[in-house]
Amino acid sequence: MIELEPLRVLLVDDDEALLESMAAVLSEQFDVRTCPSADEALKLFDTEAFQVVCADWQMPGMDGIAFFNAVAQREQQLLPCFVLVTAYAAELLEQVPYRDRKILGMLRKPFSPEQLIERVNQFAGVAHLKRSKAAQKSGATDK
Repeated sequence: MIELEPLRVLLVDDDEALLESMAAVLSEQFDVRTCPSADEALKLFDTEAFQVVCADWQMPGMDGIAFFNAVAQREQQLLPCFVLVTAYAAELLEQVPYRDRKILGMLRKPFSPEQLIERVNQFAGVAHLKRSKAAQKSGATDK
């Protein structure tokens, strides 16, 4: 059986207090990294892999959708699962193409710690399946 490393979660938000509280809630269960901007988060993707990304939708500079698109265009083995965090769910849905709604989750502000954990766990499950499938494929091609 192939042993997988703990799932890595990247949190991206310009609200430092929210970023710290989200990290505190998730760090018991996941390997968590934080970034105060999408630009800094993109630099992390040069050296690190993440399975789940929670990003604020409305950030200065690059917003969450532009960040998702920038990550999706990079050459990487597996695209991480994304959760966009917003207080403006209706407006966000208008901007997300239907095809992307299957791989882009949403978490509505304000949210409880339990809601955050539930949403990240949901996408962590999808990420785990993607990793298992990729590991099986690479094992089959290594033989």
